[in-house]
Amino acid sequence: MEVDEFRQELERIAGEQAALDGNVVNPPVFLPGEDPGNAYLDDTRHWVTVYRELITLKEKVVDDLDQGRQEVSEPGQVEVNRDQELIGLELRRLRLHLDFWEARLR
Repeated sequence: MEVDEFRQELERIAGEQAALDGNVVNPPVFLPGEDPGNAYLDDTRHWVTVYRELITLKEKVVDDLDQGRQEVSEPGQVEVNRDQELIGLELRRLRLHLDFWEARLR
């Protein structure tokens, strides 16, 4: 995936997140120091590690929501469902970042 395609996909996902959350669309956010135009191998490995860590963390949050769902009354399920949708979009965005950086390693 080229840098421009990467940015366009991030903007599309950011728009979905903003619509779900009722916010104005914000430009895609890169982590401090993250530069998709950078082709240094050490930096690429660094971002692969960072995004793997973030994905693992978010997946744990999704698992916790799934397990805790039974403890929430029916009206609260609306909030749990919204959280899961938002985190699902975050996971898509993080996986896009990971796929982008992993492709640089090939």
